Amino acid sequence: MKKYSYRIVNKKTGKISENEIFARGPEEAQQKISSDAVIILELGEMDQSLFYTDISYFFSVRAENLSRFFNQLAILLKAHIQIHTALAIVIKTAGSRRWKDILEIILHEVSSGSSLSAAFKNFPHVFSDFIISATGIGEKTGRLSEVMMEISADLKKNTELKRKFVSAMIYPAVLTGFSLLVMLIMFIFVFPSISSIFETENITLPLLTRMLFSAGNFLKNHILPLSLFAVFFLIMIKFFHVGIYIKKNLDRFLIVVPRVNSLFYMKELYFFTNSFYLLIKNRIQILEAIQICVNGVTNDFIRERMGSLYADVEQGNTLAVSIEKINFFSELFLEMIRTGELSGDLETVFKDISEYYYTQYETTLARFLEIIGPVFIILVGILYAVLIFSIYVPILSLWENM
Repeated sequence: MKKYSYRIVNKKTGKISENEIFARGPEEAQQKISSDAVIILELGEMDQSLFYTDISYFFSVRAENLSRFFNQLAILLKAHIQIHTALAIVIKTAGSRRWKDILEIILHEVSSGSSLSAAFKNFPHVFSDFIISATGIGEKTGRLSEVMMEISADLKKNTELKRKFVSAMIYPAVLTGFSLLVMLIMFIFVFPSISSIFETENITLPLLTRMLFSAGNFLKNHILPLSLFAVFFLIMIKFFHVGIYIKKNLDRFLIVVPRVNSLFYMKELYFFTNSFYLLIKNRIQILEAIQICVNGVTNDFIRERMGSLYADVEQGNTLAVSIEKINFFSELFLEMIRTGELSGDLETVFKDISEYYYTQYETTLARFLEIIGPVFIILVGILYAVLIFSIYVPILSLWENM
């Protein structure tokens, strides 16, 4: 699929207009544009590398927009509107230009005979394996509108969980950012000025004060190279594997920190069990569902631990035995899974388990909110106390010598 820009002139009015279009080649683009009412003045292919880099990798669709897209599509399909017509209607309500570009490509693929799930595969950074697989099953079973509605509801629920987590971290993040800014100002402007006064008076400074003053002088004298290094480091995180390495170690750290680890465990286990429930509800094979759900786990440490599930089940082990090996689920849930396998009703079992983890996550998050604020206030207070003490002691000595 390629993107073309073109200029046309209206034969009757003489008005010249410009626009963009998606097509497989220049002939198809010209065929789409051509009509008795216009004359094509210019038609050219746009820069593909820049365009596809923008919309397929760096551009991400907000979960709210994605949920709205599936909800609108489900309503239109339920009203027995053809899929390509429904997509054309939804495109009109797309807010972002790049999101609209993606939907136009999907519409073109579907209009050309491709399935909706196959069109989604062109944008793996927008549509997850879970969405693609569920959509494919919906197309095969004739339940596409129901599947679209389930995906929309799932995205909305997941978005609400993420919003609660982000809101829990806003206060600590703002407090930390403000504290770092104050410290940076003190190190660059305040400490170097004060240190020169003490040097003039030949005051013997405590070790902590000397360390802080040395750090301040270093920052002041090397602010430009340090800023360039910070920018370079951010670029390395964004575009290279440095960010992956940092995330992997951060995920491992979050899982071993007491009290904090339960919050992340509950979140990941809810996403895993809820996705598994929705997939097997739509008649996706257990092995495929396991692979999709494991790949959907965002915490690298937990995903690595779950990596053996697929191989164990493929070798003939039951799901309960395989899950027991990774030591994430309680004995109660393992027994529920065993019963579900024997009765052939894993769907209900995983629905109940996912609802439990959703409730537990909300409860754990509420407790986390109660604790995190006071903890950060205490930590920032200790930090400021150390800074004030390191300056107050030499000032007191200076006052005594006067």
